[in-house]
Amino acid sequence: MAVSTNGSHIAVAANDGSITIRNQSDFTTTIKEIRDPKRWVEVMEYSPDGAYLAVGSHDTKIYIYDVNNDYATAGECTAHKAAITCIDWSMDGTYLRSVCNAYELLFHRMPTGE
Repeated sequence: MAVSTNGSHIAVAANDGSITIRNQSDFTTTIKEIRDPKRWVEVMEYSPDGAYLAVGSHDTKIYIYDVNNDYATAGECTAHKAAITCIDWSMDGTYLRSVCNAYELLFHRMPTGE
C-alpha cells in the first residue's frame, strides 16, 4: 500500500500485479485499476509533491504514473536485472533511487525513468 502525500488516495497492490487506486474517505470505492506490472508488486511510493506514483514489481521494472493525468503512464525504469525491493524519491522528486534482489543500487531521472 501507498498513501498519497495529500492523503486523498490509497494505492493497493495485489499478488497478481494489479493495483487499485482508492479514495481514502471511502475505501470501498475504486478510482482506477492499473494492470501494467506482469508480476506481483513489492513496493510503491508517491512522489514528495504527490504528482507521481512509482511502482516496483517482480518483473524487474519500475512503473511511473502521473497522478494528475488519471494515473497515465509517465515513464518506466527498465535497467534492473532482478525484482525491485526498494524505491525512494529524492526530496525534490527529480530522482528515484531503487534496489533490486541482485543488490543493484540505481538512480533514475523522473518522470521518464532514464
